[in-house]
Parts: sequence; structure tokens; C-alpha cells
Amino acid sequence: MKIKTELLQKMVAKVIQGASNNKMIPITGLIGVEVKNGKLTLMTTDGSNQLRVMQKIELDPMYGPIDSQEFYTIVNAETFSKLAGKTTKEFIELENKENYLEIKGNGVYKLEIAINEEGEMVRFPEITRVADSAVSINLSNLQEAIKIAKASVAKTMEVPCLTGYYISGNTITTDRQLVCKIDKELVKEPMLISSEMAELLLLVESAESIQLEKKDNILLFYNGDYTIFGKELEGKEMYPVKPIENLVALEYNNSVKVNKQELLNVLDRMSLFVSDYDKGGVFLEFTPDGLNITSQKSNAREVIVFSGTNNVNVFDCLIDIEMLKSQIETISTEEVEIAYGQEKSIKILDGNCTHIISLLDKEN
Repeated sequence: MKIKTELLQKMVAKVIQGASNNKMIPITGLIGVEVKNGKLTLMTTDGSNQLRVMQKIELDPMYGPIDSQEFYTIVNAETFSKLAGKTTKEFIELENKENYLEIKGNGVYKLEIAINEEGEMVRFPEITRVADSAVSINLSNLQEAIKIAKASVAKTMEVPCLTGYYISGNTITTDRQLVCKIDKELVKEPMLISSEMAELLLLVESAESIQLEKKDNILLFYNGDYTIFGKELEGKEMYPVKPIENLVALEYNNSVKVNKQELLNVLDRMSLFVSDYDKGGVFLEFTPDGLNITSQKSNAREVIVFSGTNNVNVFDCLIDIEMLKSQIETISTEEVEIAYGQEKSIKILDGNCTHIISLLDKEN
């Protein structure tokens, strides 16, 4: 089959992100290539999730009927990806041979087909319907929720369920120091998707919606060009939904607004004076005259004038500068609204999104 190089490169750039290349799981370093019913499908896996990227193709008339060109093969993902990316010819030809995939571009290249211990070609598991009906999800809303909530997802496995996104009538993530809650319904039945699956969902484009089929702990997302298949993250029933909702509902009594970019610029400069010895912390002091930001050694200090206030009382706290930055960067507006007054946390408000940041102990 023949395909435009630019089109293949775009497909490969997407699908390669689904290959984790885990040396303990050989199939995660492979890419499946299938031509069937006039469509090219590329497939990869991270061992838990499978990603498929599909594209209708126009086969060159010299190859004859479409059905004569149907094939499936599987080769090294990294080599296939790099070769496609380095090809400068307008078209790339893929031809399935008995023991290798022949690729014609700037030259002729042979990629060995992956075989298992029985000497048979490795195959990606088939993806079949998991439910009789699908739920349609607004794709932009789903992707926006993932992007905003990402900074609050746990990065370590002390509590495995916290490494995922709890999605239902709202989207919730937490690493126990940060909390994000987005009040926008995406699905009615709660699901807990892994960080890896969330990253794959961010790859989907050129569609207004994506379909979801769910049965037990199996999730299948698809539209015309993308399919994402995997298991729901374990521990949904343990996810601290109620404590988070109670925390978000706390009254903070005081709130101020500051310019988002100005605050980020100040934090960038302030980070030059924050060391590991300081545990990443800076002092915030809310006063009627503005927000004072000071390093723990008091060798750096800046003041930001408020653009809006509501019941401003003097309050000072110690906060992790990187945590604060990570939440401010997700704000969609030019102004950041910060609510304070609670002893152990501050709240950042952005429309239907609420961020909670735990404060550091000033005695440490």
C-alpha cells in the first residue's frame, strides 16, 4: 500500500505515545500495522491500555483491489517511528513480506516481524464491543478537565487510586496535598481512569465527541479515528470523594484577586531564592495593601497589588512554591481569585473549578 508520508508521520506521532517500551513486557515496544477495508490502523500498548489510530487511505491503482492489499504485521515501534519521521519522499510504501515489513521511501528498508516463543507472529489482542450501548462525551470538556486536574494527580503509588481521575458529575483529583474539583458533568456513572489512559485521551483530535462503552471495569473510548481500550483503575470505591467535597465546601471568609501572569512572574523570580533546605516554601502575607511574598531567608520579597478584594483580613502562611505555581498555571482567566482564612489550606477559584492547596507548617 502507498500512503502520503506526511499523513503517516502524523499517525505515528500520535500512536507512538501509547507504547511504553517496558522491557519486561515486549509487546509494549512494538507497533501493529493493519490494512483492512481501505483503512490503515496503527496500534500500540503500554501493557494496560491499547491505543489505535486509524485513517482511511487511497490505495494506488497499481496495487489492484483493496482486498488484495489487506494485511496485519507487527514490528519494532521505535525503528518504525524514527524511519517514518526521517523520510522526506512524498509517499511511503508498505508491503508485507513473509518475515518482514518492507518500507520504501528514500530507500528500501526491511523491518523484521516480531514472533513469539512458538515462532508465531505476535498479535495485539482484538478489541470488541464491551456494552450494547455507548455514552457520548463532549471531547473538549473531557480534555479540558484532564488538563486542569492533572497537576493534582498523585505521582507516587502510596495510595494507588489517587494516581487516577475520578470522573462523574464532577471531576476530582488529589495527591493529599493538592485538590482539584471541576463542577461539570461528563458522565453519570462514576469511573476512575488511570493517568496513562488520561494522557491517551488527550491525543484525540478532530472530533466533537467521543463514545464510551463501559462494562464492569473495562473502558472502551472510540470515535472514527481513535480507539482507546483498557481497564478502569482499581480503588474507585476507596476514592475520598466525600472528604474532598467537604473540604471544597469550607468557607474561607476572605478573598482577593491578582493578575495571573504577574503572580507567575513573581513566583518564577522567587524560586531562585528557594532551596531544598526551605522545603520549597515561601511566605504569603495577605494585607489590605497587597500580597507580600517572601522567601524563608527573607532575602527576596515582592508585593502584588490586588485587582479585587472581598473582606481582606491580615493573614500569613507558608506554602510550597511549586504546588502554588502548578495550580495557578491551570487558571483560564487573566485574574486569579485566592480565598484564605483556614489554618491548613487556601482555595483558588476559577469558574466551576476549585483548587485547594495545603499549607506548610511554619514551625518546620
